[in-house]
Amino acid sequence: MGSKEFQARKRQILTSLDRSPKGSIDAPIVEFMGWLNEQPNVVTTSSCSGRISIFLGSSDPSDSKGGEWLIVSHETLPDASAAWSKLQQDLAARDPASLMGTLVTFLLEPFVLHAECADTETAQKILAIARETGFRESGISLGKRRVMVQVRTMALRLEAPVYIDGKALTSEDHFGALLA
Repeated sequence: MGSKEFQARKRQILTSLDRSPKGSIDAPIVEFMGWLNEQPNVVTTSSCSGRISIFLGSSDPSDSKGGEWLIVSHETLPDASAAWSKLQQDLAARDPASLMGTLVTFLLEPFVLHAECADTETAQKILAIARETGFRESGISLGKRRVMVQVRTMALRLEAPVYIDGKALTSEDHFGALLA
């Protein structure tokens, strides 16, 4: 792959708007992403600083389409009681019949980063650092025109059901322990 080709793609990626639903880089990693994108042989293509979320979806595992994010934060939620109250109020405001067949899930998802590299040497350096710092499921993808590195780990991921069919499966204390 020619360096000119990579630099052209890098310019295009950096000038295009963030296409994530949120529409911006997560605040906790803005400086890191800026620094990484200043490096000559790498450009980030997607990232997430990690998030805590509450998702309302179908309780049927074969029906994974749709759903609604009730709470999403890319930083800690300092007040578990307020988050619990918001969740309860949101669900109480809905028609109970509309909650039949639903599952509300607490999700804790770790940092993830995808970056294109100018060459395999750069990707291997990033991969080595990622694995040394605990991102065990990281890897490199080699395409015909692109070298991609993915930095991730699922070791810190947590999913816990908190409501089913509109009925609480847990208490405020347990919910608070999940956020602690």
